[in-house]
Amino acid sequence: MESTKEQTMEGRGRLVRSKSNRIISGVCGGLAQHFDVDATWVRIGFLILGLASGVGVVLYLLLSVLIPAEGREAESPAQTVQDGARELAEKAQRVGSRVAAGVQQVGSGARQHGAFVLGCILMTLGAWALLHNLDIDWPWFLRARVWWPVVLILAGGLLFWRHLRGGRS
Repeated sequence: MESTKEQTMEGRGRLVRSKSNRIISGVCGGLAQHFDVDATWVRIGFLILGLASGVGVVLYLLLSVLIPAEGREAESPAQTVQDGARELAEKAQRVGSRVAAGVQQVGSGARQHGAFVLGCILMTLGAWALLHNLDIDWPWFLRARVWWPVVLILAGGLLFWRHLRGGRS
């Protein structure tokens, strides 16, 4: 006779990345379905882990590569990793293209996009000030003394690159 724990594990089925309940790659939706909890709670957990220590981001990326997509559970582990990595790369490429298109629109001088950029800057600074006042011990890569100079260097590099290409600066 099987133990209750074994029956429960069999009833859950295999852990997969959800196709229907996904925002990035379906990890949170798949975990929520597997453990029969609301996906919102799983997402909040990853967000807290990501903000508190950065572990949430690394764990999410690892699970995105290691957990098979729904409907592809029969593939070999090597194929699962290849598919997960390819899917993450495609998603990153789509996001990068959308960001690049947004930067081009802002660079075109349209006034409406200037308000958008200013709004983003103000929200970022406000969120940073709020989080800074919470006195949380942030990982080194999230501390303002690390990322603020990087932002300035990237902005200066972008202006320099545009100047070299003969564009406006």
